Amino acid sequence: MTFTVIWYGRQGIVDKEMFDAEKAAKDHAIAMFQTRKGDDGIVCTTTDAVKFLKGLMEGKLLNAESMKEMMNFVVDEKGNKRYGLGLIYFDLGGQPAYGHGGGGIGAGCVLAYIPSKNAYVFLSTNFNCFVDSKLSAKVGEMRDGILGLLLQ
Repeated sequence: MTFTVIWYGRQGIVDKEMFDAEKAAKDHAIAMFQTRKGDDGIVCTTTDAVKFLKGLMEGKLLNAESMKEMMNFVVDEKGNKRYGLGLIYFDLGGQPAYGHGGGGIGAGCVLAYIPSKNAYVFLSTNFNCFVDSKLSAKVGEMRDGILGLLLQ
């Protein structure tokens, strides 16, 4: 499993050990497949995704009023910001980040801008993101480890 990190124009690969999928995860994914009737995702390269978010955050794609509306985040029952119009608010240990993520059977990703670091991050995996399992927990640990390194 490989994560690609693009940061300040540099690209690096962080390789982690491959894990075998668990039978329960596979069975769950197959059972849930019938409920997935399409995809609302975007297909693009990692670089194009980062370029898009960079253009959006730098005001090159929308006017200021539209951007303000996109970033009018809905809050949860605890008052934490969650999502706006097409943007997700990420709280990375007290540091805000903006972007989007998603996943499905066989893949998942997160694209985020971290203003405090002026960093754009795109993490993707070819692992099933729908299923909670030991394997998906490892993928989450890897994601969190990479983000932790970027936030130092």
